[in-house]
Amino acid sequence: MLEFNKKISDTWFATLRVKCALIAFVVLFLSAFLSSAQELQGNFHPDKDTYMIGEPVFFTTEIKNTRNEPVYLWAQKPGDCLNLYEFSVSRFGCTNKWDEGCVAPPMLLGPGETYREGWPLDNWYRLNHEGKYDVTISHKLRISSSSRGLEDFSFSSKFQIKLRLADSESVEKVLQKFERDLTSDDPDVEHAALDTMATTAASYFLPDVMRIAHDKDPFRVVHAIAALRQMNIPEGRAVLADIITNRETTNQDEITVRFNAIQALGESGDVGYLSLVQRYTGDKIDSIQLESMIAVAQLGGDATTPQLQQFLLSPDPATRKNAAFALPFAMNRQAVDALIEALTDKETEVRKQALTSLEGMTGHSEALSGSALPLEMQNRWRKWWRENRENARLIEPPAFVCRMQ
Repeated sequence: MLEFNKKISDTWFATLRVKCALIAFVVLFLSAFLSSAQELQGNFHPDKDTYMIGEPVFFTTEIKNTRNEPVYLWAQKPGDCLNLYEFSVSRFGCTNKWDEGCVAPPMLLGPGETYREGWPLDNWYRLNHEGKYDVTISHKLRISSSSRGLEDFSFSSKFQIKLRLADSESVEKVLQKFERDLTSDDPDVEHAALDTMATTAASYFLPDVMRIAHDKDPFRVVHAIAALRQMNIPEGRAVLADIITNRETTNQDEITVRFNAIQALGESGDVGYLSLVQRYTGDKIDSIQLESMIAVAQLGGDATTPQLQQFLLSPDPATRKNAAFALPFAMNRQAVDALIEALTDKETEVRKQALTSLEGMTGHSEALSGSALPLEMQNRWRKWWRENRENARLIEPPAFVCRMQ
């Protein structure tokens, strides 16, 4: 009887050990799963609470990988990037959105590691008045991991900064530090100095800007272009023209240089450079062609609208789409006429861009079902435009930088 009871006891303990082992395995599995399923932690914060007017207002981006596996930031689908920012600052009447596109390559962030980068808020707002500012910054990007694949990740932060008046000597001491950093061997330190030169105090850095504009490194040249764009002085515009005509677009970085230089000239209002930017409206590089068309519209207005309208007849659908995007920058009623005609283009993407441009330019929308025929849409717009042509207020395309009046 005792031997029988011992066998039962041994069997019970063996079963218990198996159950405990199974429970431990399940707990361990769930713990690992829950850990890998945690969201990343992202935030924005200012480098300090109070800044002097005239010094760069830097904020820091932080993304911490709280998972137990590596994660790629800025992961991409083929031909599909997601890297969007949105900025809002109290006392300004506008919100800035920035699509950084595919500029940042995917970056591996190990478990527990934190990505940090600083930018001056002056890149999006001209902070020239003393007082308190409430800031909201949001970021949406795509990430990737082995357990969860591609997914979208977004975060947002709110913080307050204060700007105070200061004597010019104190501000200059701060700027001198950044001027020295322009030749730093540390790429992060150099980048912060280039950002300050490009956004906060371009005029202070004028000799450096003129020198860096002729640098071999396109990354440095892009920052010099941003400073020249902000200053908008005759000698600076001459340098921009030289950059456009004498640098070869042999790689994506050099394409970005020419793109930004054309953009700066287009926004300058200097009609003397109209013929220069017109040369590139037929460029084979899509982004250069588009930015040249925009610059032509900005500089030429009424005089160049017929030229842009002719691009809507191009056999190349990409050229027609670019023309539909650029026409609102001419800010005239002939551009509306041309966009209405483009609503029956044989390519869907061209029709979509023409409609988007029309709605943005007029503030009007025709509520039709998604199955509406292009001709029906065009007729509705024609009717509305006949009735409102004389009194409609055209809306200027939004500027990238908000300036407080």
